[in-house]
Amino acid sequence: MAHSAHTGGAARAAAWRCGGDARGGHGGGLANFTGATFTEMMVTDLIPTIESSYRVRPGRENRAMAGLSMGGMQTFLTALANLDKFAYIGGFSGSTGGRGGAFDPKTSNKPGTSATR
Repeated sequence: MAHSAHTGGAARAAAWRCGGDARGGHGGGLANFTGATFTEMMVTDLIPTIESSYRVRPGRENRAMAGLSMGGMQTFLTALANLDKFAYIGGFSGSTGGRGGAFDPKTSNKPGTSATR
C-alpha cells in the first residue's frame, strides 16, 4: 500500500483497504463482500511490484499469505482461489466458508474424506 500511495495510487490503495473500488463505491457490507477487488490488486499489482522492487525469490513456492480475523477470511478467499500463486496459507480466526462455494472433499479435513485417508 505504501508503494502504491507513493507512486500516485493513493485513491486505489485507500479503496482496497476500505473494501470499495477506485471510483469511491462500497461493497454493501459484509454480506456482499467477495474480496475480489483485493484479490485482483494482490495478483496483478502487489506481487509483481514486490518481485520487481525487492530482492525476493519469485514464484509460488516462495510465497505465503496470512491474516487475522477479516484478514484471515481475505487470505482464504485470495489464496485458495489462486493456489497456483501461493504455496503457504495461514488464516487466524478467519471465516472459511458459508459463501455458497462448492464443497471439495479433496481439500476437506473432515474424517472419512480423501484428505484424511
